[in-house]
Amino acid sequence: MRRLAIVLLLISSAMARAQSVTLPPKIEAKAGRPIFVSPVVDGDDIGWTVDPGLDDWVKLLPPEVGKNFGYAKIFYADKGTYEVRAWTAKVVGGKAKLSDVATCIIVVEGGPKPPPPIPPPVPPPPAPVDTPLYRSLKAAYDADLDLDKSVKALKFADILEGAVPAAKAGGRVKTASDFVALTHQATDLAIGAGAIPTVRKAVGAYLQTVLPRESTTPANDAYFAKAASEFGFVAMTLRSIGGAK
Repeated sequence: MRRLAIVLLLISSAMARAQSVTLPPKIEAKAGRPIFVSPVVDGDDIGWTVDPGLDDWVKLLPPEVGKNFGYAKIFYADKGTYEVRAWTAKVVGGKAKLSDVATCIIVVEGGPKPPPPIPPPVPPPPAPVDTPLYRSLKAAYDADLDLDKSVKALKFADILEGAVPAAKAGGRVKTASDFVALTHQATDLAIGAGAIPTVRKAVGAYLQTVLPRESTTPANDAYFAKAASEFGFVAMTLRSIGGAK
């Protein structure tokens, strides 16, 4: 009897926690800069109430691109204070249960916002810039025999560009080695573990010279700022190569 009571208590507790959504309580941002809101969701879907003064950039993306952001939102706004609310629902015991409503206050400082960017469905590749990295990656790209290397190089660029926001939103990356492992796993999932191996090796060789990889290096704001800069440079270079005809 005692065991049954404990089991029922555990089930009851699990059901009480079955649906939830968490938002950062407050975000401070600058006008004209993207505002990332990344909810933590335990539920089957998410609902939003968004202040009309916030422009939802994800909605402007093509559906096949926007779905890659999952539940995350990217806003642009003028100077001001805004409120975003989110909730989720989950089927528990055959019935849909609503979560509590989570609220995030967004405080935007600075001048008026520019219009949010509307990326074209197929953006043209940037013009090649003759740098040592470009020459190294171009030689690696030419050496790879993968028939889909153009598509995979562009996907690889997307992974690199999104690695820092994903790592910061997830909250589990504590060291440089955690970040390297996350990026490696995400790339394997996106393009396949054996895809464009020469390009990936060349990218890794470059990043090793500019970013620490040790488990003793903390993944703090300074590290992420440097990683975002270097990953962005590599992504731009890959797009100029993979998108070239």
